[in-house]
Amino acid sequence: MDETMDNAAGSFKPPIASEQQKLNPAALYEGDGIRLYEEITRSDGYYLYREEISILHDNKTVIHAYGLGQFIVSVIALVGHRYGSRVDLQHDDLRMRLENAVKSKSFLSSGDSEPQTASSGPKIDVHGVCASYLDALEALNFRFSQAPAFNSGETEHRKCLLWLGSSFTNFEPGEAVALLRSFVYTAELKSSDCILIGIDCCQDPSRLSAAYGSQSAQWRKYAQNGIRNAANILGNEAFIKMQSAGEWEYVARWDALRKRHVRFIKAPRNMSFDVAVDHCSKSKCSIKICKGEHIFLSQSYKYDHSELEMLFRDAGLIVSKEWSNEREDSLLFLLRKM
Repeated sequence: MDETMDNAAGSFKPPIASEQQKLNPAALYEGDGIRLYEEITRSDGYYLYREEISILHDNKTVIHAYGLGQFIVSVIALVGHRYGSRVDLQHDDLRMRLENAVKSKSFLSSGDSEPQTASSGPKIDVHGVCASYLDALEALNFRFSQAPAFNSGETEHRKCLLWLGSSFTNFEPGEAVALLRSFVYTAELKSSDCILIGIDCCQDPSRLSAAYGSQSAQWRKYAQNGIRNAANILGNEAFIKMQSAGEWEYVARWDALRKRHVRFIKAPRNMSFDVAVDHCSKSKCSIKICKGEHIFLSQSYKYDHSELEMLFRDAGLIVSKEWSNEREDSLLFLLRKM
């Protein structure tokens, strides 16, 4: 999942935005972006996915019992980047794994005294959204408005939203709460429905440096790919000024005060150029970048347990069950509506 991608229908955000200058995450995933990010997740130092997968594997039976239970379940995987046939394959694999897990066990329906056969057991539907988080909200709204049985008291359908990969932490806390609350109400979650969310809470600077550090060749290529794509999107003048992407330096650091890890790309020289304000008008705005300026790429908040419980509560959710790694800094929460 990406950081804060929000190219909602019809809106346009330039690849570099002012305030603190930020690179639009869409630019990071263009071209080779997804492949480069996959290389990051497979590197030795990037522990996040391995820890989460390990928790899922070690607790799969219990997670299944709590999250899927004995009813028909619709699993909606929230995937936050806009581009990726690879993600379609991941959804297919997830659906098959869930179906195989169901068929490999006997289930008791409510009120039944005999185990059901695999053919009459729970049915698993898996739906994935390869788009922005706002697009995911629109897709959820459309899907459930077109399938009233999901929200009928007469159905045994249950919904389980999966938000894995710790991208919840890429948002500012208030934004994360608002988005989580939006998923709860757009999907019209009932008390029997749930959200399974994976969150990394590691605050060990050495471990974070190994996962995100400035010495990482994979992160450097990924960040430079974003600059190269931004230059192409902004047009000829920007491309001429920004084209030497290899000269841009990837910078990563731990912000102990706000308990977050932050990533930047550092400008090699002074540059300025004019870009179109939008696709339709002829108006232009000027972008100025100073030598040594840090352009914001992404961040990852590393919350403690009490902070997460408060954020979930603000989103209208309570923790039904949780699982962790041995270090207790990689967590998987099963959330239900309050």
